[in-house]
Amino acid sequence: MQTTLESRMQSLSFYHTIEVMPGVWTKGWPAVVPIVDMVKNHLRSLTLAGKRVLDVGCRDGAFSFEAERLGADEVIAFDNDLTPGVTEFLVEQLNSKVRIDHLNLFDLKPDTYGYFDVVIFPGVLYHLRYPFWALKLIRDVITTDGVLLLETAFLVDDSPRSMLFCPTGEESPYEPTSCTFFNKKGLLDTLRSLGFTIEQFTSLHPDAVASTDPDAPPVIDRCAIIARLESPEDGDNVRRYWEGRVHDNPIPRWDGSR
Repeated sequence: MQTTLESRMQSLSFYHTIEVMPGVWTKGWPAVVPIVDMVKNHLRSLTLAGKRVLDVGCRDGAFSFEAERLGADEVIAFDNDLTPGVTEFLVEQLNSKVRIDHLNLFDLKPDTYGYFDVVIFPGVLYHLRYPFWALKLIRDVITTDGVLLLETAFLVDDSPRSMLFCPTGEESPYEPTSCTFFNKKGLLDTLRSLGFTIEQFTSLHPDAVASTDPDAPPVIDRCAIIARLESPEDGDNVRRYWEGRVHDNPIPRWDGSR
């Protein structure tokens, strides 16, 4: 049986390293193992029994299957770039009830799947041209007092200000599809502005520091954040501006006076 299983696995390309039977693991990308472990540690700190969980940008579903193992009542996962055959193979081998769909994050709405107690959002944010809107869409499907588990790359800097580093092409410290790097303050402030309370922040390399050489490449680290949805810090008028709903409450036109 093990020989047959390993033979099937050879025809598939995996991103995550997942144990499909005792002693048999998928051959994922070794470079992402420390990041996956960091997220799993945070996931295990949550109470998932009886919860609805959404895994955004699930790839092979490592976090989805872990959430199911931890007692989640229902797990739904999606990705815009699922590897053919991988999730079907894993769902079968793990005898899993996880639902895995092909979906673009920017098509996510509350009526797509309903609301969730926990949303896992790993390894996606720094790839997005519209990171604020993405976080808003995710916020909109989380129940009040629900939890966001976010993992992303971020810019290590010494700035006391909220910043967003937006490199393009070869300027990206990763590769061309990686174009959005908040600094720590920018990331946490953005989450707070959307109504989240930050409960935990963990960086993969806590000793990383920004270079003092202005010509040196930017320093990028990875972080995992647990944030609980409460209520936005900012007033209704500010939120209407940010979320494109200013016409709900028209703002007087400025007449040029001071």
